[in-house]
Amino acid sequence: MNNHKKQKNIFLISTIYLILSISIVSAQTLFKVENNHKCGYMDSTGKEVIPLSYYSCDDTFSEGLAGVVSLVKADKKPDIDGVSYKNAAGYIDPKGNEVIKPDIRWFGTHPFCNGFAVIDLANEKGHMIIKKDGSYLTKTVFQECRDYSEGFFAVKIKKKWGFVNRTGSICIKPVFEEVESFHDG
Repeated sequence: MNNHKKQKNIFLISTIYLILSISIVSAQTLFKVENNHKCGYMDSTGKEVIPLSYYSCDDTFSEGLAGVVSLVKADKKPDIDGVSYKNAAGYIDPKGNEVIKPDIRWFGTHPFCNGFAVIDLANEKGHMIIKKDGSYLTKTVFQECRDYSEGFFAVKIKKKWGFVNRTGSICIKPVFEEVESFHDG
């Protein structure tokens, strides 16, 4: 085979590989959609993959999971519309399976990063850190907690900021009035 034919074959194989790769990636990409105060996900063809059944959804999946919030009936005095609801936050996979079941103790979710996510507790009680299996990294409830960055969470305890590492241990005591998350450091 001459050199020109080899180059042509390599180009053809590379092009086919690229087209297949793009097709696979496109087929796996989900887009958040909303209608009538409900959200879910569709694929790149417009096919609904995860029904519009959630009150709120993350815009994208991170580490294969997206945070979702369902509304569940509350046991308190009804609101103006005659029914009272509570948020129940959890995480789903791209097939719509509830990997971490919605929990009424959780008000909201943050994206996963390196296997960890921050969750917002109901009734403004604070924030906690969870692992991808839904277990808590630490039992500590933080006044505020920033998303995981370079091995640390910036956390606020008793109005002071410090840092927690990936094992849940306080590695820099909360003595600061303000901190930023670690970046390139």
